[in-house]
Amino acid sequence: MKNILILLPSLGQGGAEKIHIDLANSWSDTYKVTLVTLFSDQALRDNLNEKINFECLNTKSIFRALLPILRAIKRVQPDFIVPAMWPLTSISIIAKVLSGVKTKIFPVEHCFFNKYAAKDHGLPLMLIGLTKLLTYVFANKVICVSKGTKESIRAISFLPNKLFKVIYNGINLPETDRIDKESLFKTGDKVLISVGRLSHPKDYFTTIDAIKLINDANIKLYIFGDGPDKKKIDSYIAQNGLNDRIFIMGFKNNIIDYMRAADLFVHSSKYESFCIAALEAMSCGLPIVATDSPTGLSEILDNGRYGKLVQVGNPIDLASAVSDSLENNLFSKDELVSRAMHFSFTRMNSEYIKLFN
Repeated sequence: MKNILILLPSLGQGGAEKIHIDLANSWSDTYKVTLVTLFSDQALRDNLNEKINFECLNTKSIFRALLPILRAIKRVQPDFIVPAMWPLTSISIIAKVLSGVKTKIFPVEHCFFNKYAAKDHGLPLMLIGLTKLLTYVFANKVICVSKGTKESIRAISFLPNKLFKVIYNGINLPETDRIDKESLFKTGDKVLISVGRLSHPKDYFTTIDAIKLINDANIKLYIFGDGPDKKKIDSYIAQNGLNDRIFIMGFKNNIIDYMRAADLFVHSSKYESFCIAALEAMSCGLPIVATDSPTGLSEILDNGRYGKLVQVGNPIDLASAVSDSLENNLFSKDELVSRAMHFSFTRMNSEYIKLFN
């Protein structure tokens, strides 16, 4: 039985983490799977199959992870290494080369890289590109979760197109029957939901501004997620007198149930490599209004064919699109569910298996 080593920063509350847990669980039926994380955040630990060997390195920072990862590679002796999310991807490639272990490595990119992403990473964009150029040449294939992600990396690294492979994120399609709104949200008002990490790239402030502009007490927004900007978002909601219309719900394992009960999914991200939450909403037949951020969302929504796309950072456009979507049945449930089937977990998993074979 061949060995797969999956390397992640953590098992925290993120779409990328959910994807790799699902892949690990599937692969454990055929391969011996070891999943190693750098940090102790294990919010999604219970979702991991018991057959998977799990280890947390408890490194103090990602830039001190080289030697622990090198030792893990030597210990596991994997046939395939799947590290996800830069800079862990580059560090893992260096560790693999230094280990001397004969193995194939497939770094997975979940981030679109532009000047805003570089600012969030705290590094010049060209320096990020240089690290990718110097390390990704040793990869067997660089897997990107969207076409836009691939092109953003090629633009800053000048790596050849043949080195990359696009494998869209996929999900197990849920039940699409509606759940009673009042039993779940305790309201009969129009329910909007936003899902994602409470952090700068997600730009919840634009969504909050849009809700204020709509000025309809019968429209409620529920924000699901946690993250470093929670206090700022809480404070901004209070400053705008919206505590009775906008609610931060925290992280929920059963987010699909809330999507099946809601009226509209709203997403105002500044940039987005893919967006698992939007795909989950679509798979429930839930209409979507989102900012036309670079790459992922526009690819999922086919440039607006399956959801309304508005200008990034424009609360006026967002408010108008939300009102229009609530008043008019712009997208049928069957259309949305059918589109979501193009991003099934089965399809994604088969693409990875092809690489391993």
